[in-house]
Amino acid sequence: MIKISLIIVTLLCSNLVAVATDIKTLRGLMGAAYTSETSAKKFYNDTRNFSTKSGATLLGFKAIAEVMMCKHLLNPLSKLTYFNKGKKNLEQAIALEKNNPELRFMRYCTQVNAPDMLGYNTAINTDKAFLIEYLQSQKNTNPKNDEALYDNVKKFLLEDKHCSNTEKNLIKQL
Repeated sequence: MIKISLIIVTLLCSNLVAVATDIKTLRGLMGAAYTSETSAKKFYNDTRNFSTKSGATLLGFKAIAEVMMCKHLLNPLSKLTYFNKGKKNLEQAIALEKNNPELRFMRYCTQVNAPDMLGYNTAINTDKAFLIEYLQSQKNTNPKNDEALYDNVKKFLLEDKHCSNTEKNLIKQL
């Protein structure tokens, strides 16, 4: 009985490590996808089979991969199709885990960079407030729950035109 429990715990722990590694890899692909069509296609192909069964965070990466494809397509209709699929999947992921900072950061980044004519900008202020609260909650946590996410959110908000000088001064202190 103890041996079976040990095996189950070992499998669960190795599964958590695999997911953490996948997140790190996916973040790297996401960053590269912004400037490289080849990376964008790889990111898209690596995430295209993710669904709600994969978990909200992985579904969020799928959504961002779909949105990133828009940057590397020429046909406006294809761009809009990928964008709308990505938007739908991102909103679905957030509905599953509304307090997930990774997903809220993905949506914030997407909305502040999406053209206004797409109308995908209604959560900018709520996501910004959520992300600032996330940074505040993690400030004194050592080690941080996710150091890379914390650093990415902080850096992005400090460079973002949607953050006021007051907000940026607060973020600098976090």
